Amino acid sequence: MKTKTIEIDYNGKKENVTLKRLNFGEDNRIKSKATKITASVGMAPKVEIDQTALKEEGLRIAITEAPWTIGDVRPIQELDVEDANKLWEAYEELNNQSPS
Repeated sequence: MKTKTIEIDYNGKKENVTLKRLNFGEDNRIKSKATKITASVGMAPKVEIDQTALKEEGLRIAITEAPWTIGDVRPIQELDVEDANKLWEAYEELNNQSPS
């Protein structure tokens, strides 16, 4: 399993957070959860991607080691923007996502 460890400031201390490369099923579930498709008769389907849900759910699933309870999205939501962006960049690198 390919992983990447990033150092962040968490509660005033330097802490390591490790993210993993997602498998096919995890990747699909995250995208499905963050995507809404609406269709009207005679019109092309409208696709909306909730970037917040995509990033929060992606990090929640990808993080394997952190100074908080794994699987809990609240600490991810409460991260400093700079630290959250560092984690998201690592997520994109590991999972070949295009930059947002």
